[in-house]
Amino acid sequence: KPVESHELLSRVAAMLRVRNIYQMLRNSEHALQEKLGELEQAYEQLKETQTELIHTEKLAVMGRMAAEIAHEINNPLASIRLHLDDLQYKLEADEKLSDDATRAINFIISGLSRIGDFISRLQFFSRKSDEKREQVDLVAIVREAIMLMSKSAVKENIGVVDKCGHDKHLVMGNQNQFQQLFLNILINARDALADLEHKKGKRIVVKVAREKGAVKVSIKDNGPGMSAEVRDRIFEPFFTTKSEGKGTGIGLVIVQRILGSHGGSIEVESREGKGTEVVVHMPEVCDDGENTDR
Repeated sequence: KPVESHELLSRVAAMLRVRNIYQMLRNSEHALQEKLGELEQAYEQLKETQTELIHTEKLAVMGRMAAEIAHEINNPLASIRLHLDDLQYKLEADEKLSDDATRAINFIISGLSRIGDFISRLQFFSRKSDEKREQVDLVAIVREAIMLMSKSAVKENIGVVDKCGHDKHLVMGNQNQFQQLFLNILINARDALADLEHKKGKRIVVKVAREKGAVKVSIKDNGPGMSAEVRDRIFEPFFTTKSEGKGTGIGLVIVQRILGSHGGSIEVESREGKGTEVVVHMPEVCDDGENTDR
């Protein structure tokens, strides 16, 4: 039966409406998928932010606890050290100190010194960073840290390779804090290698270079490396993989805090059996104090 023209037009119009509705549904589905993707991304960012806030709060709590612990321990510790030094002086003056007693007293003094060093770190961890800042040469500071650590590295048959170059790399900051920062990283590398008593060719390679308006400091060792699980926890306060008496677990926390207060950053690359590389970035400045990337 022939289809009349008005019916044909009606069918065509209906088909067009169906096609338009289908196209709208397709477009809506595409837009919905995009929104879902954005929501998932926002959710992940929210989780990361929440984790960072929790971590920041933990650090704040640890800082307050550190200040209280340092205060409670420091006074009796100083008193013990004072009386022990006085006792040692009197016994030595009277020549009543045997070799065994001398070794015992020296052992106690050494232990007190370690406690004192730990208290100093706790105090640094707990106080605000308001120290004087000035232009400093990061190459010179890194070399000073190498020099301070090199004697103990030699005892462990560890070679320290200086590839810092001869150029100056100026940054704005506190010299003492930077020295402590790099010394902490170097000590971690030394301790990791020291545990490998039978390994030959133990070495730490230190490089300083300019990279995109920043100073990049790389400290790389060929030690045992770390698992991904350990690497994810290295910036947690009091987390350590070192044997008892060797690590306090706040060295890298201090490093992270110093860099954060100076606008710097730290990255740690490590694989089990392949060693560890710690990379520090600091904004470089010109002689006039302006950032070089401006």
